Amino acid sequence: MKRPAYTTRSPRSSAGRAEDGAHPGASVVGASETVERREVVELSNPSDVGLSSATIDVDYGGTTRRLEFRHVPADGERRGTVTCPAGSAGSDPSASVTSWIEV
Repeated sequence: MKRPAYTTRSPRSSAGRAEDGAHPGASVVGASETVERREVVELSNPSDVGLSSATIDVDYGGTTRRLEFRHVPADGERRGTVTCPAGSAGSDPSASVTSWIEV
């Protein structure tokens, strides 16, 4: 089942801002409908500066899952998966970048 992308661009960063003003963003881009439901989360870095690390929180309205990415290139993307918490079937999680460190 294909889900729409839910995008949140976080106003918070723990490591400064890119000179070009572009900030990393996160989206929930898909889900698997298996017994252990998983969400596919994408980190996008539209900046012309790479990231040595970035942290994404995926919120299920009371429960949060966290993803950490390393070495995200300038103008690049990374994808990861999280296992949904029990009882979250049918919920629409949101993803936000909570911190990042530029190279």
